[in-house]
Amino acid sequence: MRIHAELIGINGDAYRIDDIHDEGAYTSVKAARIAHEERCAACGRRAQVHGSTNSTVYHVPHAGKPCLIALKKKRYRCPACGRTFTEDDPLVSRLTPHVSTRLEAFVLEELGRGRTIAELERMTGASKNILAKIEAAAQMPPHRLPRNLCIDEVRAFPKKVAVKRGEPHMACCVYDADEKTLVDMLAGDDSKTVRAYLESFTKGERNGVATISCDLNGSYISLAKELLPGAVIYADKFHISKLVTGAVDDTRLRLVHAIEDDKEQKKILSRASKLICARKAKLRDARQITCARAALESEGARELRRAYLALQLFYEWSDATYESREDMERALGQWISIARRTGVPEMLSEAKTIKKNKVYILNAWEHGRTSAIAESLNRQIKDIIRTCRGFMSFEALRHRCLVVLGHEREPNKPIPLFVRSDKRKEGVG
Repeated sequence: MRIHAELIGINGDAYRIDDIHDEGAYTSVKAARIAHEERCAACGRRAQVHGSTNSTVYHVPHAGKPCLIALKKKRYRCPACGRTFTEDDPLVSRLTPHVSTRLEAFVLEELGRGRTIAELERMTGASKNILAKIEAAAQMPPHRLPRNLCIDEVRAFPKKVAVKRGEPHMACCVYDADEKTLVDMLAGDDSKTVRAYLESFTKGERNGVATISCDLNGSYISLAKELLPGAVIYADKFHISKLVTGAVDDTRLRLVHAIEDDKEQKKILSRASKLICARKAKLRDARQITCARAALESEGARELRRAYLALQLFYEWSDATYESREDMERALGQWISIARRTGVPEMLSEAKTIKKNKVYILNAWEHGRTSAIAESLNRQIKDIIRTCRGFMSFEALRHRCLVVLGHEREPNKPIPLFVRSDKRKEGVG
């Protein structure tokens, strides 16, 4: 029987298994604690057995099915003080008497891997209320400011839903770029909310921040300069490229809306929406080159050609290597001058933004810093919202995201060689 106890994750030295039966939908286990000495907590005298009671405890899934343990507990009576009590059972969780300690650890581990409550309900058989108690007791990451900080916003709720609830639909997320974890999630992305969060730390903690990576949100940059004086500010490369490509696409859309009768020209401009925003060297397919050229050479596309040329020159600047920061700054200044001379309103606006934030852009390119960690974790937060079909409150969303993303996780394990060979065989077949 001891072997059976260890197979289902029960300590064979403390418990005996009386029966294990497959009920079809779940596995039923009858267990009882091995006879031991029990003393009264009030007077310390040895207690006597005074009957028994039964309880059902959800355990870790066994053989791919929920596992329910019918646990027989002894009741004791103290002959000195007359006190009666049930034996202390280390198998049962302290949070709720309906689950085992092994199941509690299992649920927390699976929540950290991104499992939803509904999935765990099917796996373990425990109710949503029981699983919610375990989730609520999960350890939260400490309140801290990381040395290398990333900050970005993510949509927490649809705008219409947020307005009805009286909550902000955007959330500001603070990430640790070194540990690749979520540090905290704020209800709202406005400067007032972010200021209150940063001011909750001492001056010494704020001075410990070495770098901060963000998009070109003016409020974030001004708050970083004011409250994090020792931090080097980086403007993410992705957002800078997105500004320039967005200017080209906005120019294309303006031309499309200006065309009234020529449907064929509208189709030509619409088909090339992604091609004219890509690097020219990546257009190796003859069909792609023809499609992009047709859009750029169409009637009335003079401004689009100028914007496209400015974009390709920006790609050349971003891909080039420079011997010093001064050379990089000089080359960026030349590109800003070219973008201004195009006369395209969209490109003029973005060139003005880039010139205003030139220092932070150069910091990012010089030191190779990006907010890729923030963008990756943003994607995972969106996946959590999608798989959970939304959340009833911001606190529930914040709690789940911190449980899943707030702690360091194990790296993805490599695929075994025999699995790879099996996949190759299936592809060949």
